[in-house]
Amino acid sequence: MRKMLLGLLGGCVLVAAVVGTWTMVATLAYHGYVERASRAEVLNAMGRMATAQESFRLRNRTYTNDLAALGFDDGCTENCVYLVSLDVPPNAETYTARFVPNPAGGTNGVNQIGDEDCQSFTIDALGRRSAPNRNCLEGR
Repeated sequence: MRKMLLGLLGGCVLVAAVVGTWTMVATLAYHGYVERASRAEVLNAMGRMATAQESFRLRNRTYTNDLAALGFDDGCTENCVYLVSLDVPPNAETYTARFVPNPAGGTNGVNQIGDEDCQSFTIDALGRRSAPNRNCLEGR
């Protein structure tokens, strides 16, 4: 009886270990998916920034560093998952917009600080987009 009980207990431990491993793998895969999906917010914001700057330039013959005038009232993306900053030189003939994860996280509960491969994104007046890792811009 004792041998049978030990065998049953050993089987339970094995099943628990397998289930635990699957759970860990699934959780990591899901976390990676959420990070990639949340990058869509910054990619959309980069497009909005380029469109807003060009529209502003058509009306005013210059680029602006006024985030509110460009539709980024709070200095962040739609759900504040990313913070936005602008570098516009004094001649205002060009600009570079930078997007970094908001340390406080977004209003939607998403925090991209842990997305270590994609900690900054930029777009400039020529439409050049950059990130530390090319996959960041491709949604992978």
